[in-house]
Amino acid sequence: MDNEQNKIPLIITFLRRFGGTFSATIITVTITGMLLARYNVNVGGAFNLFSLGGNGIAYKTILQLAASSALLAFFSVVLFGEWFFPTLRFAWRIFLYLLIVLITASLFVIIFKWFSIDDIMAWLSFVFLTIACFAASFGLTMLKIKHERKKYGRLLAEYKARRSR
Repeated sequence: MDNEQNKIPLIITFLRRFGGTFSATIITVTITGMLLARYNVNVGGAFNLFSLGGNGIAYKTILQLAASSALLAFFSVVLFGEWFFPTLRFAWRIFLYLLIVLITASLFVIIFKWFSIDDIMAWLSFVFLTIACFAASFGLTMLKIKHERKKYGRLLAEYKARRSR
């Protein structure tokens, strides 16, 4: 088979990663907002991210989350695609992506005032939750890779058995 036929275009890869990142971000922010509203935590003034309180997410917040998701999708395509840095080890890609996520999210927090820059507990929570979500995502990715490795190993063994007959 021609190797060029099997490659997914860059724009499609970007759109898929943007869709996944944006969806996960919206779901996370929605659940966080619902939990804060449920437990009567008044965050309307303290957190610009939840400016509507328990009444939903503001349009401007959704657009800000879309912009951050687009940036993260771009960096994901650059770091994890085969087009750029083809010899970079997977562990370094993961580490660089974690740094990029933390830097990008921090810049969005500062620029759009998602929460107070002076609030140490908010920053500690932010870093902890970012790393925890990243670890969960990494764990799911590793499980997927392990599952695919087993699947393709089994398929290769079946193929070799058929060819040897």
